[in-house]
Amino acid sequence: MIVLLTSLLFIIKSLNADYISPSDIKRGCARFYLSNPNSFYKGMSEENTQVWTVCVPLQKDKPSKIAIGAGLFAKIKDKYGQDTANSISFISSGPDCWIEIFSGKAQTGETYTITPLMDVDLKDIPLKNEPEHFSFNDNIISGFIRSTDSAGENPESNDLPAGTVPIAVWYTFKNVKPAPLDNGCSYFYDQDPNKERSNGFVMCMSNGQHLAHVDQKDMHDRGFSDVIKGNGIKYVVSGPQVASGIYEHDNWLGKKHIIEQNDKKFIEDFDGKSIILISTKYPKEISPEEMFAAAEKFLQGK
Repeated sequence: MIVLLTSLLFIIKSLNADYISPSDIKRGCARFYLSNPNSFYKGMSEENTQVWTVCVPLQKDKPSKIAIGAGLFAKIKDKYGQDTANSISFISSGPDCWIEIFSGKAQTGETYTITPLMDVDLKDIPLKNEPEHFSFNDNIISGFIRSTDSAGENPESNDLPAGTVPIAVWYTFKNVKPAPLDNGCSYFYDQDPNKERSNGFVMCMSNGQHLAHVDQKDMHDRGFSDVIKGNGIKYVVSGPQVASGIYEHDNWLGKKHIIEQNDKKFIEDFDGKSIILISTKYPKEISPEEMFAAAEKFLQGK
């Protein structure tokens, strides 16, 4: 094992490393594998591979840069001992870790974003404008890695204009334990993650937002419906500074459950077809029920 500490990155290089699921990776960290740690060849068990565990500080506004073939990845050897400049094949992102990979040097070329709690086999991520290469497998040249911003919020909120409505930052996840709670984020699971690993999605509002929402079409377009297919939304957790409303029908109609900030609820009586998030970090003199009733009228044009 080789450990390297810089002002922005904490890096551990491990030889013959085993696979670790995203939920079990430390917050703000990602694992960059030389080869797919879950591959099976000719009846062999899971292969061991070299891995770089890269960690960034939580609550920092600026992302850290990574460069394959330079800095922390200056000398990467494949499993046959050959030096290469870009042999990363598989990436696992831990909680609160976002990675943006590029096919060119200095964060140029084609790009792909990996959100928290993901396993990404890079051979499945195509390169469309690189005639000599078909996928990102062995073809990451540079990138960014980041965690929560200084406000403890999802860093992608900084890419949106302040006060953007109704778009919320979001990402999906599969086979995870309970995710750590970020400010302004609500977590929707297909079962209780405290009892079993679960699938689901996160919605985050920040950067001046007061309201965000999704209807049935949004849930389908963003892939939420596919992730929770079968069980539906069964467990909701509201993080700090946000309240969640989940509705029985599309367009914020029918029975609803309100989950106040820093609270959670198991949903037994319906699957949930639409959602409203309301920020609680701005002073309000009305109850949560009144806040959601007002939001419903606004969204339904009443």
